[in-house]
Amino acid sequence: MARKLHPDIGGDEESFKELVSAMEEKKINKILDICSKHAILIEMSEELNKILKKQIENVKQQINKEKSTYSWKMHLCGGNKLCKNVLVQQFLKQLFNYEGKK
Repeated sequence: MARKLHPDIGGDEESFKELVSAMEEKKINKILDICSKHAILIEMSEELNKILKKQIENVKQQINKEKSTYSWKMHLCGGNKLCKNVLVQQFLKQLFNYEGKK
């Protein structure tokens, strides 16, 4: 990858910097994107597969965490005002122990 992208041998300097950064941070998804953009085929080693699987698991955890947030739940309410009102009441109760008028 470096031989094809290195600016001293005709490669793109910006892409080379992105590649170096992605390699240092072990961001396999970025490396694969760069390779795809420049039609570079890479052999996936066992180590790369492990890193990629770990990153996939981290993304899944982030998605699951975001799904449990009020902003995501509000998004799921769409235009349903009752759903949004119930959600706001739950939020106020959880955050401030405020239950409003009954």
